[in-house]
Amino acid sequence: MRHIFAQLGPRSTALIYISAITALALIIGTVAQWDKGRLRIVRRLVGLGLAQALLLVTAFVIVNQQIAFYASWGDLFGGAT
Repeated sequence: MRHIFAQLGPRSTALIYISAITALALIIGTVAQWDKGRLRIVRRLVGLGLAQALLLVTAFVIVNQQIAFYASWGDLFGGAT
């Protein structure tokens, strides 16, 4: 399992696709459930907040591919990976 996450580094194209598609699915799911049932505001905030976080990850990876600043997660977080 660790090997799979090692391949999804901060310069990974697969990470771009995974995070962008997941963000899009979250947005679609949130909009589809917008006015249904209880706890609407919680569902809206969590769905759109997670989607925004995933879109920021996508933007970070795209920019990092262009400037090649962080080669691994260890470079980004200061650990040895």
